[in-house]
Amino acid sequence: MKTPLLLSTAATLVVGSYPAVAETLTVDEVVVKGAAVSSTRQRIEGRDIRETPAKDLSEALKYVPGLDFIRKAAVGNDVVLRGQSRDNLNVLVDGQRLYGSCGGRMDPPASHIDFGEVERVEVLKGPYDVENAGSMAGMINVVTKAPKKGWGSDLNLQYGSYGSLAGSGTLSYGGDWFSGLGGYAYKTSRMPTVGGGKSYADLYPASSPNAYRPGAADLAYETNTAWVKLGLT
Repeated sequence: MKTPLLLSTAATLVVGSYPAVAETLTVDEVVVKGAAVSSTRQRIEGRDIRETPAKDLSEALKYVPGLDFIRKAAVGNDVVLRGQSRDNLNVLVDGQRLYGSCGGRMDPPASHIDFGEVERVEVLKGPYDVENAGSMAGMINVVTKAPKKGWGSDLNLQYGSYGSLAGSGTLSYGGDWFSGLGGYAYKTSRMPTVGGGKSYADLYPASSPNAYRPGAADLAYETNTAWVKLGLT
C-alpha cells in the first residue's frame, strides 16, 4: 500500500510547481522588420561566377541552391534546375533562345557563353515560367556585358590543377551615338590522371573505338571564344 501513496504525493508536488513559474514569466512584444526576399527569383553577379573553380557556366551555377548540372565532359555541360533540364528549362542569352547545332545535345545553350561575357545571371525557379513559353521548370537568363560610358577594359586569369588555364579580356567604348565591346577567352587543361598516376586517356587501348586520337590524348580540352557587341543610337 506504500507505492500508491508515494506516487500520489509526487504528482501533487510536480503539478503544484507550475503555476508559480507561469505567473512570473512575462514576454514583451517582438517586432521584426526586414525586406521581403523572393525564394523563386535570384540574381548571380558575373564577378561571383568568375571566382568559382568551375570550368564552365553550368558548373559554376551548381553553387546556387536548387541548381546543378549534368556532366558530359570537362566543359560543355548542361544546367539542371530542381531536377529539370533540357527542353523543360528555358536557358536564354539576353532574353533570346539559342539553339545548338550538334547532335545528342553536345552544345547546350550555356556552353556557348564564356565567363568573360557574363554581367549577371537571372534565375527564375518555377514550377513554371509564364514570362517565356515552353518551360516547365523555370528560367535561366544570362545577361552579357554592355559597354559603359567611355573606355573600359576587363582582364581575368585563372590557373588550376592539371595545368588548367582560363583567361579572358574585354575592351569596350561607349559614346553618345556609338558603342562597341569585344572580347576573347582561352581555356585549356591537360588530361587528368586516375589511380596510380595513369592518364585518363590511357584507360582505353588503342584498338578501342572509344580511344583518343593520337596526339590528342594529352589535352582534356582547348577552347577559343570571341565575341563582339555593337550599338548605334
